[in-house]
Amino acid sequence: MIRAGVLFITLALCGAAPAIAERQSANAFCVADENFIDRFADRLGWTALNRQHDFPALVECLVRLDNTTNTDLAEFMPRMYAALLKSDPHTFIRVMAQHPRELRHWLDNLGQAFVWEGDPPSPMEGERQHLIALLQATQVDPGDDAVRSQILRRLLEVRAHTIN
Repeated sequence: MIRAGVLFITLALCGAAPAIAERQSANAFCVADENFIDRFADRLGWTALNRQHDFPALVECLVRLDNTTNTDLAEFMPRMYAALLKSDPHTFIRVMAQHPRELRHWLDNLGQAFVWEGDPPSPMEGERQHLIALLQATQVDPGDDAVRSQILRRLLEVRAHTIN
């Protein structure tokens, strides 16, 4: 089941995720268990339909779970954060500005978001370039520009790679 969620997150990062019309309660959603990645993928698709209301809560949930010791989720966190950045860069940056420790941790592991575990060619370098262009075009509040700049700098440093 985790692999299906990872595939969805990869597809969401690549812009091919279907929208999910069903909403789950916030308390049931943000639990670090074996079904979290699938719930995250569902919620990411749903928030595309209702971004203003649920998106900050989705980012906050990921930050909270990033602080847990659940090693099953740890390897997927960089890609989940990148999918959130792509979905709504302005809100993502605003929320992450309130969590400097988690932002630093994500940026330190950002290269993991661009690993392709399939046959070449990998779409992940194109996604990295897309996020760079997206951030360059994103206007944020003056207090959040340092966060935008940090993310942009790190995206310029990392490279996508393929694991066969």
